[in-house]
Amino acid sequence: MVCKGVSPDFKEGFKSISKGSYGFKFKQGRSSVFTKTINEYIYLNKNESQDELELGNQIQEKIKSLLTLDELDHIQSERKGGKYQNYDFIGYTKKKTPQGENLEIFTFELKATNKVSSISEAISQATSYKSTSNYTYIIIPMFDKKLFHDESRFDSFIDLCKENGLGILTIEVDPKKHQVLDVYEIIAPKKLEILDYSLYFGLLESKNLELCRMCKAIVSKEPDRKGCEWMINLENDSQCMKLLFQEKMVKLV
Repeated sequence: MVCKGVSPDFKEGFKSISKGSYGFKFKQGRSSVFTKTINEYIYLNKNESQDELELGNQIQEKIKSLLTLDELDHIQSERKGGKYQNYDFIGYTKKKTPQGENLEIFTFELKATNKVSSISEAISQATSYKSTSNYTYIIIPMFDKKLFHDESRFDSFIDLCKENGLGILTIEVDPKKHQVLDVYEIIAPKKLEILDYSLYFGLLESKNLELCRMCKAIVSKEPDRKGCEWMINLENDSQCMKLLFQEKMVKLV
């Protein structure tokens, strides 16, 4: 981009300026050419403070819809683990297999900024989640080819995530209003086998779910047995075959 008739004094006073997502900087010397760059982005709340928690609240339903998850919990305010044990979101979908139904677990690491140091940290943290989940994502605002401030680093981060089996979601934000415009996938994660089932069984417990040994489905422990695939209609009321069988066994004893 070229500015004509720019005086040296003007250039000295305005070596660089920022406007929204973009920065403008004059080239060195007497040139009237300035370059257009993309600024780093930080999500700010109404008090002009960096706010990862609020950003997470804004994107929760968008992520759930995008990935067609059955459940997605935003748990940043509940975290108690160490630096590399804190998921920002945990989600799941029910998946049918020949052996029965199970949960496919999704874990997420969110950052409120697209600074290089924050992205590197997100990758390190997300990599530690892989043993407990089938799919792991990092979520970074303003992080695709047209929005990110460092094109060469962008490609390096993409390669690093692919090497580690991580997916990437990005958040497009109005940089002036800090309003979320869209959430979309940059790369999909690799599906992994769960090695540590502590999160899996913790989710079943927290959601009051269990694997029914009779119908092989993930069902609610509540009396309605939501999700049961072997319901018997008795006196105009559907009842779970497992519960009926248990009642019968108790009477026999």
